[in-house]
Amino acid sequence: MSFETASGKGVETENFPVASFLLKKDLRKDILSYYHFAREADDIADHEQLSADEKIRQLDYFAEPFNSDEARHKKEWPIHSIELRKIFCDRHISKNHALDLLVAFKQDAYKLRYENWEELIDYCNHSAAPVGRFLLDLHQESKESYIYADALCNALQIINHLQDCAEDYQHLNRVYLPLSFMKDNKCDVEILSAPQSSSALRQILNLCLERIDQELMPKARLLPFNLKNKGIALQSAIVVEIAEQLINKLKIKDPLKKKVKLSKIAYLKAFLYGIIKYYINK
Repeated sequence: MSFETASGKGVETENFPVASFLLKKDLRKDILSYYHFAREADDIADHEQLSADEKIRQLDYFAEPFNSDEARHKKEWPIHSIELRKIFCDRHISKNHALDLLVAFKQDAYKLRYENWEELIDYCNHSAAPVGRFLLDLHQESKESYIYADALCNALQIINHLQDCAEDYQHLNRVYLPLSFMKDNKCDVEILSAPQSSSALRQILNLCLERIDQELMPKARLLPFNLKNKGIALQSAIVVEIAEQLINKLKIKDPLKKKVKLSKIAYLKAFLYGIIKYYINK
C-alpha cells in the first residue's frame, strides 16, 4: 500500500521543539515516532491532488492497526502506525491519542469551513490536544494536567491557522477563521485571496488572537508548573514562550503579505526566556 505524502514538512519546520534535548533519549524516540505518524497522516489530509474520499480511504489504513486485535501486522498497514501501536502497548498509553488525530485529519478532508469559535475549538480538541496528552502520558504525568496541555496545544493550533490562513484557502479552499467573525465584519472568505489584509480581516485576526489570549493562554501558562518531570516542564515553558512571541508578532504583522514566523534568533531567545521564566516563577 503506498501513501501520498511528501509535503516537505518536518520537525525543523514546526513552530515548537518536537523532542528537544531536555527530554530523556528513550522518550525522544517515541515522540518522534508519534510525530512521523501524525505528519504522514496530515500530509494525506492536506494533499492537493487527492479527493476527499481517497484521503479518508488512506487514513482508514492508519487507524486499522489500533483497532485490530491481530498480534501480527498486515503488510498494507503504515509503518508509523505499527510502531506507534507497539509504543502504546508497551507504555500503556491510550490509542485515542492517535485515533483522535485521525478524526481531525478525516474532518480536514471534507469540512472546509467553521461556523464559529466553538466549532474551531472542537476541531482543535481532536487535531492538537491529543499531542499534549500523549506527551503527558508518556512522561507519566497526572491526567489532571490535561486541561493546561489542551489549552496550550489548541492555542498553537489556532496560531498556526492564522499563520497559514492565506495558503490554506488558496491551495486547499480550507478556512479555519470562524465564519461568524466574518459575518460580524461584513466580509467573506475571498478576502483571503488578497495580497494583503483588509481592515476587516485585520479585525478578524485580532479577534482570534484576543480569544487565544483570554481563553487559552491563561491555562497554558500554568502547564509547566503542574508537571513533575523537569524535562517536559522546561520544554512546555519554552513552547509557552514561543506561543507568546508568535501571538505578539501576529498582532503587528500581516500573514497575507508574508508568513509570520520567528527568526532563528527570536526562536533562540524564546528558548532561553522560557527556561528563565520557569525558574523565576517556580
